[in-house]
Amino acid sequence: MRLLVALSALAIACSPTSVSSDGGSDASSDAPIDAGQLDAPAEASDAGDAGAVGTFCTSETPVVVKSGIGLEATTTHYDLYAETTSADATDMARLLEASGAAFASWFERAQPTSKLKVKYYADQTAFEAGLLADGIQIGSEAGGYYATSTQTAYLYKQGNPYYSHVLLVHEASHQFHFLTRLKNPSPAFWYVEGHAEYLSRHDWDGQCVRLGVTSLLSWEDLPADALAEPSIDVPGILSGSKTGTRADAWAIVRFLDTGSYQAGFQAFRDAYDANGAPSFDALVAPASSLVSPIASWLPTAQEPMKPIFTEWIHVGPSSVDVDTPGVFSLAVVKAAASHLQAKFTVPSSGNFDVGVVVAYTDSTHYVGVVHGNDGNVRTFTANGSAIWNNVGTAPAPSNGVEIMSVDFSGGVAHVTFNGKNIDVPAASPRAGIAANDTAGRFTALSWQ
Repeated sequence: MRLLVALSALAIACSPTSVSSDGGSDASSDAPIDAGQLDAPAEASDAGDAGAVGTFCTSETPVVVKSGIGLEATTTHYDLYAETTSADATDMARLLEASGAAFASWFERAQPTSKLKVKYYADQTAFEAGLLADGIQIGSEAGGYYATSTQTAYLYKQGNPYYSHVLLVHEASHQFHFLTRLKNPSPAFWYVEGHAEYLSRHDWDGQCVRLGVTSLLSWEDLPADALAEPSIDVPGILSGSKTGTRADAWAIVRFLDTGSYQAGFQAFRDAYDANGAPSFDALVAPASSLVSPIASWLPTAQEPMKPIFTEWIHVGPSSVDVDTPGVFSLAVVKAAASHLQAKFTVPSSGNFDVGVVVAYTDSTHYVGVVHGNDGNVRTFTANGSAIWNNVGTAPAPSNGVEIMSVDFSGGVAHVTFNGKNIDVPAASPRAGIAANDTAGRFTALSWQ
């Protein structure tokens, strides 16, 4: 679903992404069986991978109490109403608190002294009802909304946890921008949405946040959307003769804030937010001169991995969570790779079944190799049916960390689990990570 927007001087709306139907492969169907701190940003050609303003952490424990059919989670700077579990409400409140400090740094404004209100609903119906109760009516496509009439950010749960968090930071960034800095009564779509889309892509490990990053993977892949366009009409978008897409807005703001135009863009932002009439061409660069540089930069700013199903949650530059109860799920590296390695932290339950992708054609044709807590190594082949096959055993993880890798040569995938090598055919080699009926975190992901 393409994102739609209701934009005025009073409110910003962000629509949901349609992800609810794209779960992993059912491992039981047609499946005969034989037998804390964020990781450091990876080096990349995109200079913005360290985030827009660095890392901000919180040690605060939100106060969570019952409120109607939901919960109210409060921190020093935020009051969050959330129709979710206590654990989720706590995590989102902590994300808001850490993000508020990042907003203050990036927007160069102190955090408001009164608590900022955010409302997170269980679904679209509850979201629309909540808005109506506050006297707000918007289009049915919106998944999030900031209204200056109530100074409140609204959103509802999306089909992927990372995108729910992206939407949370997106609407909270609008809130901070409007309340502390933006005096322009009619801000351009590309400007306000570009800010929010840029800042909302974030690393978050439950304690520390980095805003304005390139996600390792995400379902709502704006960089890929921007790259798929024939070109970005920068002069038309900046002049207002063309609205552009959210992907366009993200690309323009990220490009300007992460390269040689940053100082000029900062001067433009300062004047624009103060309701001045700055000349973009004079302060930054002639708009027509940016078309080619943005087109050259965009391929370097892509998310490096693609989640094939929705169970994958970006954490940091080389770490990702998976939560795939009852199904087999995978994520692949977009570019060709001859080697991939990763670690997996075994959950407290001790149950796991994780590994690597060795072949991939499309979402119904692929091969994964996984090692489980029972010691068995199995292939999972999807090719019109889902077939398990035992191919050996491997040692148990050492100190609760499963170590895996795959190397490709001559149509063979050389897979290792905790030092044990097992070779499997790989006619359509593709590197990635896989999990079956498992929740936990992959770290130290790298490939070449």
